[in-house]
Amino acid sequence: MSTMPSVVFDLDSTLLDNSSYQATLVEICRQVSELNPGLEPGQLQQINSDIWTYNKDRYMKELWDGTKDTFSLGEEVWELTLAQCGIQARSIAREAARIHDATEARHFRLYADARSAVQALQQVGIRMALVTNGPSQLQRRKIEILGIAPWFESVLVSAEVGHSKPEPEIYGLALASLDADPKDAWFVGDNLYTDIAGANNVGMPSVWVNRTGEPLPPDAPAPTHEVRTLAPLPGLMGLEPSA
Repeated sequence: MSTMPSVVFDLDSTLLDNSSYQATLVEICRQVSELNPGLEPGQLQQINSDIWTYNKDRYMKELWDGTKDTFSLGEEVWELTLAQCGIQARSIAREAARIHDATEARHFRLYADARSAVQALQQVGIRMALVTNGPSQLQRRKIEILGIAPWFESVLVSAEVGHSKPEPEIYGLALASLDADPKDAWFVGDNLYTDIAGANNVGMPSVWVNRTGEPLPPDAPAPTHEVRTLAPLPGLMGLEPSA
């Protein structure tokens, strides 16, 4: 088993910047409103958000089980959205789903510090894995659009492996892929109750990416380290002087 340090990354809100979602939805609704005179972008946004929120558990289960893909689910949500605006037109709903799909894809982006931090680790030979909770098709789509799969020895998606963070099994699979001992494999993530709790429970050093500077909740598991960006990560690992 290798004693060289290794790193396991979370995806959403650690490498992938999800902060622009609402702005993306505003742009989507503006485009959809142009499909039919009288559609008001703000109304579309509110209705679409409400439908997704109300049905989120069912939608995520359908994505998780593979009974729907992201496009067909988007088409269903837009049919319901438009119906509440008095429009019963499958063709418009399908075009709205296409707009949603394409616009969302253009807005998938890495945090500015992600690529440079990973490159710094690669330059000194650090092996890396990616572990993400979520439906297979949705998470794989993000990874493909971002073009980051080659960064990692393995990519573990919870729906594919049958275990989710913080369950120890998914951490074990990541460690096995890196031939790493837990004490030598750092887990980097933004979620205290999944990423950090799971890493702590299997004996991995944990790095909480707290980009907004939130105080540590009193009931939360304590990370080994806390950072605001990924830039200090190589320094924390003793690979270069901390910035």
